[in-house]
Amino acid sequence: MPAAETSFQAMGGRAHLVVNGGRHLLSYGRQLVEALEARWSRFRPDSDVARLNRAAGAPVRVTPETLLIMRLVVDAWKLTAGRFDPTVVGALEANGYHRSFAATARGPAGPGGPARPVPASGLAGVVLDSSGPTVTLPPDVGIDLGGIGKGTAADLVVMRLLAAGARGVCLNLGGDLRASGQAPEPDGWVVAIEDPFRPEQELARVVVADGAVATSSRLVRTWDLGGSTYHHLIDPASGLPSDSGLAAVTVVAGCAWWAEVLATATFVAGPEEGARLIDVHGVTGVLVDDRGGVQTLPGFDGLRV
Repeated sequence: MPAAETSFQAMGGRAHLVVNGGRHLLSYGRQLVEALEARWSRFRPDSDVARLNRAAGAPVRVTPETLLIMRLVVDAWKLTAGRFDPTVVGALEANGYHRSFAATARGPAGPGGPARPVPASGLAGVVLDSSGPTVTLPPDVGIDLGGIGKGTAADLVVMRLLAAGARGVCLNLGGDLRASGQAPEPDGWVVAIEDPFRPEQELARVVVADGAVATSSRLVRTWDLGGSTYHHLIDPASGLPSDSGLAAVTVVAGCAWWAEVLATATFVAGPEEGARLIDVHGVTGVLVDDRGGVQTLPGFDGLRV
C-alpha cells in the first residue's frame, strides 16, 4: 500500500505530512500540529505563550508540551551561548512583526520607521516547575518560539504517529523536517535542500533514516518597514535583524528541535563561527552566504542520518 500524504497551512507556513502504513492517521497528525500551534503561537491570546507574555512575572500554568518546549528553550539558549534566544520577541514587535506573518507581510499596521534595536533579555530568570506544571518569566520578558517551535512540533508529532501504529512518518513544517521509521522508498526518506536564491533548484539531497533537517533563511519571512526590507532572524545582542553575511543555513541532526535551534544560532553567528558551532555539536549542514556561495560542512557529503 502506498504511503498517504497531505499538505496544509500550519505554524505560519506550509506543512507536508507523509505517513507510511496508516492513511487514517493523517487527520490525527494534522490535529496534533494544530493543537501545538494553538498552545505556542504568540498571536493567539489564549495560547500558553501569549499568557506567559502577559503574566508580568507571575507563574502561569501550562500544558506538559509547553513545559517540555520551555526546558528545550533554556537548554538551547545555554548550549548556543545565547545566539538562540526567544526573548527577541521585543525586537520583532518593535520592528513591525507584532501580528501574524501573513498580516505583517501585507504592510505595517501603523506608521513605518527605521528599525529600532531592542537587545534580547535572555533566559537567566526563567523558572520551570514540573509540579504545576508552571512557567515563570521575569517581569518585562516575553518569548517567541519561532526558532524552535516547528522543529519541536515535528519531533512530537512524528513520535506520536509512530506510537499510534504508523510504520514510518515524515513531517515538514515550513522547512523544519523530521523523519523516522520505514520510508515508502527503499533508499529512505530523501530530503531536497533548496537553493535560497533559486527555490526551484536544489543545492543537495540527503537521505534520512531517523533524523531531521532544518533551514533558517533571511529570504523567506521578510517585510517592508520605513522603505527598507527586514527579516525575522534577530541577532539577540543587537536587537536588529542579523547581518552576519549568511543568506541561509541548513542543519542535519538527530532531532528537529535541535536542528532548528542550530540553524538559527549559526545564522546569527556567521560563516566562520557558525561552522565551528555546528562542528562542536557533532552535526553537519550547508551554509549559503549573501553572494550565493555554498559551503558544505564536514560529514555532509553522502550523508545518511
